[in-house]
Amino acid sequence: MTTSKVSQEAQLIDASEKNIADKVLDRINAFQNAGQLKLPNDYHAGNALKGAFLILRETKDRNGKSVLESCTKESIAFALQKMIVLGLNPIKKQCDFIAYGDQLQCSPEYTANEMLAKRYGVKEIHKKEVYKDDEFEDGVDDMGRTIILRHKPCSLDKRTKENIVGVYATVVMEDGTKYSEVMTMEQVRDAWNQGATKGQSPAHKNFPAEMAKKTVSNRITKGIIRSSDDAALFEDDVVKDNTKTAISNLSSAKTTAFADAETIQFQFEEEKTPINSNELTEQEKLEIAQEESDLFGKKK
Repeated sequence: MTTSKVSQEAQLIDASEKNIADKVLDRINAFQNAGQLKLPNDYHAGNALKGAFLILRETKDRNGKSVLESCTKESIAFALQKMIVLGLNPIKKQCDFIAYGDQLQCSPEYTANEMLAKRYGVKEIHKKEVYKDDEFEDGVDDMGRTIILRHKPCSLDKRTKENIVGVYATVVMEDGTKYSEVMTMEQVRDAWNQGATKGQSPAHKNFPAEMAKKTVSNRITKGIIRSSDDAALFEDDVVKDNTKTAISNLSSAKTTAFADAETIQFQFEEEKTPINSNELTEQEKLEIAQEESDLFGKKK
C-alpha cells in the first residue's frame, strides 16, 4: 500500500470519527440544555470521547477488522452515548467496546459499577477470596444484612486456585455502615456460565480468584446503584435546595435519554457501504440483554 493511499485512508477515518463525535456531543448537549441529563461535575464528555476513539482505533472485531470500519455508525454513536450517559471513562477501563456482528456495544466493567457505587455513598470496597482451609464465618445483623464475623486465612502453601471455595465483598458506606456479599464458587461459576466463554477463558482458568472478586463486586455494587438517587450529581449545584424534585425529574429524564440512545436515528452525511457480517447469535443477544440487566435491572 502506498504512502498516499495510507494517508487518504487515515483522513477518511479522522473525518468519520469527527462526524460521529460531533453527532454524539450535539445529542448530549441537547439533553443537558433541556434539563434532561446531568453529568458529574468532574466528568468531561469531550475528553471521554477522545479517549474512546483512541481505544476504538485499536479495537478489532472477531474477524480482525477495525470496529470503526465493520460496525455501523449508528451503533458506534449509541455505544458512545451510553458511555457518556453513564459517565464512564474508557481510558480508566471503566467500559469496553465489543462488536457483535456489525453492532458496537459499550459494556460497563466492574470498575464502572464500583465507581458509580462510590458516587452514591460507598466509601470503600474490599474483596477477598476464601480457601477451604480458612477459618471463615459469616452472619446477619439485626437489619438482615450479611456481615463477616471472622476470617482467618490459611497458610500460604494451601492458597491454591483449586482450594478456592468462595469469595466476598464488603462495602463501607460514608456513614460508617458496613455490610457484605458472600458467594460460593458454585454461585460464581453459575454467573460465569452466563457469559460467552462459560468461565473457560484463560483469565478465568489462570486467575479464578481475581475473576471471582470481580463477580462478587458486581453483585454488591449493582444493588447500591439501582437503589440510589442522583443527589450526588447536585452536590455543588444551585438546584440542591430542590434536590428531591430535581432527582425525580432527572431519574425520569435519564431513563428517557438512555432509551433514546437505542431508538434515535442518527443522521450522517454519507451513506455507509453495506458490509458482510453475521447476524447476532442468540448467545450474543443474551449477553447484550444481560449487560443491560446487570446495570439497570430488567426492562419492563
